[in-house]
Amino acid sequence: SDVSRVHKQVDKFIADPGIGVCGCGVSKIDLNGNCIQTDSFPEDINAGLRNAKFDFVAATFLVKREVYENIGGYNEYFDRIGFEHFYWAVQIAGKYRMVNIPEVLYFYKSNPVSYSNSLSKPTLLFSYQSLLYLLNQRLKTGTDFLETRQNRLLKSEIYLKMGCASEEAKDFKSAFSYTSKSVSLDLFSFYKIKTLFRI
Repeated sequence: SDVSRVHKQVDKFIADPGIGVCGCGVSKIDLNGNCIQTDSFPEDINAGLRNAKFDFVAATFLVKREVYENIGGYNEYFDRIGFEHFYWAVQIAGKYRMVNIPEVLYFYKSNPVSYSNSLSKPTLLFSYQSLLYLLNQRLKTGTDFLETRQNRLLKSEIYLKMGCASEEAKDFKSAFSYTSKSVSLDLFSFYKIKTLFRI
C-alpha cells in the first residue's frame, strides 16, 4: 500500500539524513489489473544519471521540502513534449543524493490512451535529445542552457543533431527541415549554416 511505501521511504530518510529524494521499484498494471512489468532499480540514482541511465520512476519519489524549495518543479521547456521528470531529476542530482529502495512498493495502471502515449516519435526524439544534451552540459560545466535561459540555443542545437541524424539515414527532406529550423534559431552560427548548405 501507499502507506507502507511512504513509511519505508521516511525510514530511509531517518536512517540517512543526507538523502534528498527517495524512490522505489514499480509494478505496471494493465487495465484488467494484470501485472505486465516489474522494475526494481539500483539504489544509487546519482551514479546512474552520471552514465545517462534513468533508473527510477519519478512518481515514486518522496522529496524533502528543502529540495523542492531549492530546485522548484518541472521546467516549462519540457511541457507537452515528455521527459520533464527526468530533467527534474538531473537538476536535483547536481545538489542532492537520490536513492531508490530496491523493492517494488509502487503500482501504477498503464493507460494506452494516456497523454504520454500519444506523443509523436519526432516529439519524443526531440525531448530525449534535449535531455541528453542538458545532462552532458551539466556533467561538464555544472550548468546548462535551460538554467542560463538559453532555450532558443538549446532548440537550435537539438534540431541540428536531428538534422545530421536524418542526413546519415539518407532522409534528406527531414534533414533539410530540421537543419533549417536550427539555423533560424541561431542565425549567426557559421557551422550550422554550412551544414544546411551541405544538406
